Amino acid sequence: MKQQLEDAISKARELSRVGNKDAAISLANELLEQYPLEARVWFLRGSLYSLKKDYLAAIKDITEAICIHPESHFFFNRGCYYFSIRQYTSAIEDFKQALSMDNYNDESYRQYLFFWRAETLIKLNKKQEALLDIACIGEDFKTWTFALRSKSDLIADCEKL
Repeated sequence: MKQQLEDAISKARELSRVGNKDAAISLANELLEQYPLEARVWFLRGSLYSLKKDYLAAIKDITEAICIHPESHFFFNRGCYYFSIRQYTSAIEDFKQALSMDNYNDESYRQYLFFWRAETLIKLNKKQEALLDIACIGEDFKTWTFALRSKSDLIADCEKL
C-alpha cells in the first residue's frame, strides 16, 4: 500500500510538472478519499492549489496536514502562502514555528526561513527584527519571494523604514 501511495503522489507531481494541474488535483482528491489521514496527501493537494494561486485552499489543506503530522516544511509552505495573500502576521508565526522545529540541520533551509521571515517583517515595518534575521543569511543568498531577491535587497528595504 505504501508503494502505491508513493507512486500516486509521484504521478500527481509529474502531471503538475507538465502543466496538467487539474488532473493532478483530481488525482490528489482521489488519494484523499483513500488516505484521509495521510498528511503528505493533504500537503500535496495544498501545494497543487498554490500552483493555481488558490492560496486560501492551499492554506486550508496545509493546515489539515499540520493537524495530522506537523512538519517544518508544512509551516514554511503555509507561511509562504500567507505571505502571498498579505496575511503577514500569520506568515511570521509559521516561519517562526518552522525555525523552531527545524530538524533537518540544513543551513540552506534555515536561510530560506530567515529570508522569508525577514521579507515579511519588512512588510510589517519591523526593521530591527528583520535585521536580526538578515544577519543569519549568507552574503550571496538569493531567492524568490515576490521577485528574485537578495540579502542586499532586504538591507536596502530596511534602510527605507
